Amino acid sequence: MKPTESRPTNGDASKRHSPARALALVLMILGGALSLRFGLGWLTHEADSELTGHAAMLLMIIAMSWLLRRGQFRLMTTLLTFSLLAYTTGVVAAAGSIGSANAIGFLGVTVVAGIVLPRRQQLLCLVLGSCAIAGLIWAQSAGLLPVPELRTAIKEGAIHIVVMAMIATGVYISQGLMVQALKDKRAELVRRETAEAALRLSEARASRVFRHSPAAMFVQSLDDLTILDVNHAFERMFGYSRIEIIGLDDFCLWQDKAERKEAIRQLNLFKRVANFAATASRKDGSQLSVLLSCELHDEDQSGLLVSSVIDITAEVDARRAARQSQELFAKAFDLSPIHMSIVRAVDGVFVAVNGAE
Repeated sequence: MKPTESRPTNGDASKRHSPARALALVLMILGGALSLRFGLGWLTHEADSELTGHAAMLLMIIAMSWLLRRGQFRLMTTLLTFSLLAYTTGVVAAAGSIGSANAIGFLGVTVVAGIVLPRRQQLLCLVLGSCAIAGLIWAQSAGLLPVPELRTAIKEGAIHIVVMAMIATGVYISQGLMVQALKDKRAELVRRETAEAALRLSEARASRVFRHSPAAMFVQSLDDLTILDVNHAFERMFGYSRIEIIGLDDFCLWQDKAERKEAIRQLNLFKRVANFAATASRKDGSQLSVLLSCELHDEDQSGLLVSSVIDITAEVDARRAARQSQELFAKAFDLSPIHMSIVRAVDGVFVAVNGAE
């Protein structure tokens, strides 16, 4: 059976190119280089001031490693950059000349600042580095620095190698972070396009349901209750075309303004109205009995009120006719001069008798 090949996921790549992991690698390189430099300086009987500077920078790297493990990313990067700047200035001053191999450290500091610091701190680091170089040149010309020893030795070569390694590491990390950022951006773009496509499809479906619903429906703005859209059933029920009714308020649809006030009161109180019985008015002035249902749609800050209307005129008229017929029968039965009675056929029990009976 062929073993499956494991491939790194985006999460693995993100961890591999994470800023914390990158800085841990930089600190490891610096710590190893400084340990080597301290050892070479001790073997070559370097001045105590230079050895003290190396030891102090090693202690700073230990402190920065502790800060990185504690999650103090911003403080650690700021401390790293300006510590390197101070250390480079010190070793160049100890070497006695800006032309020594130690001066390449200013380039390394600039690269590190460009990778890990925000723009304002990058500018501050550049200004301080420029001032340090200018001050070292003035101090050398004024004879304030020790006489430089410009012969190339092992430690000077080691400085070049370390700075080159730092620059290469920084470029590699920056490239990895940029590639990962582009991948994340592309994935986010794909997710957004997918979500927008799904939203467009949902809106198209909702629009079809709205247009072809058998119940009359209309959409209003919450600000002034202006009608924004109506469906075909609304046009058939009220006699207004879509072009005529859009932009008007809903006053023209209410026969009784008191019913409108009551509906608005319930809407403000409960955020919805269900089966509110009202008398509506068509375009030609005729009346119809309706059941109104309204609901607020303000979750996405759109400020919309969606209402549906059911025509119950036939039902109301049928109930009214039945009630009138019942009333007429009751009056004719009670006032008739003829003896009349209603007897239950099952057991002969009298149900009702009129006055004459």
